[in-house]
Amino acid sequence: MPCAQGSADYILASVIYLGEFHFISRLLPNGGTIWNYDGRIEKEIPQLESHTLLLEQNLQTAQNKKAHICIYRLVKIIKKELFEK
Repeated sequence: MPCAQGSADYILASVIYLGEFHFISRLLPNGGTIWNYDGRIEKEIPQLESHTLLLEQNLQTAQNKKAHICIYRLVKIIKKELFEK
């Protein structure tokens, strides 16, 4: 993604699902694990869902709720000077 310094790379860090007057989330701390968070059920402790590639996982729905918010984490910035050489 273009930015003032050059180009920035982001990865998906979390997905928030809404429905039935409640929200849950999936946390994606690295490329292979998915954690579920539902404060009503797990008492504020995320639960490991799987060790799988994100390409194999359907992230559009969870527990009959639809994904509404995606949060991305900055991985790196490639400076403009590197593009101009």
